[in-house]
Amino acid sequence: MPVLDARSLQKSLGTRTLLGGVSLTLEEGERVGLVGPNGCGKSTLARILAGLDTADVGELSLRRGAKVLYLSQEPTFEGDPGALDAVLEGLSEWREARQAHAEASERLARGEGGDAALNALSQAAHAIDRLGGWDREHEARAMLQHLGILRLDAKVTSMSGGERRRVALARLLVSRPDLAILDEPTNHLDVETIEWLEKYLAGSFQGAVLLVTHDRWFLNQVVTRTLELERGAMHDYEGGWEEYLEAKAERAGLEQRAEANRQNLLRRELDWLRRTPAARTGKQKARIHRAEKVIANTPPARERGVELSMDATRTGRTIVELNGVSLDIGGRRLVKGLDLSLTKGERIGIVGPNGCGKSTLLRALLGQLEPAEGTIVRGSSIKVAYLDQHRGGLDMAASVAENVAPNARYVDWGGRRMELVSYLERMLFDADQQRQPVGALSGGERARCSSRGCCSRARTCSCSTSRPTTSTPPPWPRSRRCSRTSRAPRSW
Repeated sequence: MPVLDARSLQKSLGTRTLLGGVSLTLEEGERVGLVGPNGCGKSTLARILAGLDTADVGELSLRRGAKVLYLSQEPTFEGDPGALDAVLEGLSEWREARQAHAEASERLARGEGGDAALNALSQAAHAIDRLGGWDREHEARAMLQHLGILRLDAKVTSMSGGERRRVALARLLVSRPDLAILDEPTNHLDVETIEWLEKYLAGSFQGAVLLVTHDRWFLNQVVTRTLELERGAMHDYEGGWEEYLEAKAERAGLEQRAEANRQNLLRRELDWLRRTPAARTGKQKARIHRAEKVIANTPPARERGVELSMDATRTGRTIVELNGVSLDIGGRRLVKGLDLSLTKGERIGIVGPNGCGKSTLLRALLGQLEPAEGTIVRGSSIKVAYLDQHRGGLDMAASVAENVAPNARYVDWGGRRMELVSYLERMLFDADQQRQPVGALSGGERARCSSRGCCSRARTCSCSTSRPTTSTPPPWPRSRRCSRTSRAPRSW
């Protein structure tokens, strides 16, 4: 039985068409993945299906009484609740029924209310049973513990991005919606939590699930059907990521063969049209119209990739050294007695559960946080590029171009001077998007805008990327171009 049915949804953002007549149906208990390039409209479609946004054209039908909940990429909370209180916000009807039951019980204990109090008590008890029973608060506590939130009274504003994400996820799952729309649910989650979520969604969760994610392994483990949103059109494939790739490759092969046939027909018709008018007067007008139609048809759009370049800077062998470093946040010791030496050319990964201090350690390396104990020695001729999980430093009201290179027409990219427009096109921002405010971009596009490169405010790391700068010479020594230019892999 369908939980949700959407027909001919259309949505445009300026001159961009995000949804060009999209139709889909989500059945009860179904597990569906939604994939597509950054900025193609996945989050927009998810918000429309959740009732948070409206389509320009189209119809959206929900099963009577169905509850649809949406997990956004950046969840918000009213006020500054503790973790448990934030999760219990998802049980507002149950809490109201519990409150009504408690009030009716008190009135009866005082000998007040009579039949009215008895009726209120009975109605509240029925509502509690209908909403899941008397142990929903216990369920909320257990859900938080499954997701690794052990301090139930901790304020959400003091939590890391991953911890807030877990609290929002617990709030949604405890609410038991008929349809859960999860937008990038694995972002900021550690491996253990992702594995638990895979098992829970695939086995224990009773409602339907729509996953908007780039996590290929997660899709393979959870979904039974994959939807691809591409250039405003929806393509439907059975199975998870691997089945989707196979079916997409087959569809791409068919498109290539159809385009090859069109090109052959186009050459023949163009030869015919280029003949002298006298030779064409006796020809059928239907063929002329057919030739014009073939000429008017456009080939399938080619996929574009981000072009990257890296610089190599003349530095000493040692980039940064940590000697007995300890880091404290809010009275908690996250890092204790760390010794680390980062040398030129090394590639280091930092892993660990949410809230263990990974981002805190990076802030210390950047010089934004002083260690409680120990010393951090940074090289004098190095520069840093830092991309934080919250895409800090972006002005949401300013345009993409203003964020990347304010008041500049040219950038220094890969050791050469380039027009800002051309540079942004290499980063897959077309002319219209370059003038859009960053707040109108998708999460992936904001990350692409944030990854514009080396931060001139701190120079403490050798992992230099292609940050565009104005034509003013930098205060550090001119770097030598590495000449390693590559095409980034697909982001989904």
